[in-house]
Amino acid sequence: MGVADFIKGPGEPALKSEEVLTAILIKKLPPFSGGAYIKLGVRKALEISLVNVSSLLILEGEDGPIQEARIVMGAVGPTPLRALGAEAYLKGSRPGEELFIKTGEIAANECKPITDHRASAQYRRWMVSALTRKTLRVAYERAKKQGN
Repeated sequence: MGVADFIKGPGEPALKSEEVLTAILIKKLPPFSGGAYIKLGVRKALEISLVNVSSLLILEGEDGPIQEARIVMGAVGPTPLRALGAEAYLKGSRPGEELFIKTGEIAANECKPITDHRASAQYRRWMVSALTRKTLRVAYERAKKQGN
């Protein structure tokens, strides 16, 4: 079962009451892979995220092009959301600041935030864009180092 199948809704895993999760299997990443995660919250300890973004890049070589990409956004929908359009936009492209800016904008348009007492929907969209850019920059720097 994949992660997307495991999380059904807020506080609602796919497990039945008598089932127990005993293992999580994670594939080893190929060379020139890097990832990053940023959580935005008001406090440091046990804070529910206002927004969080995780990005993974797999490059064909040190300077790209991007072979595979994953962007997952949290606290901007009922469950963690993959930014599928943003991921598709990255594939086959050479990494760089302009690409990361546009990808952040695409990701922001794919999220489904709400306004609540912690933040407005518009603020969450802005933060998805900014955090996507930042996580992609860090993921790219890490991917370049992993190939050496």
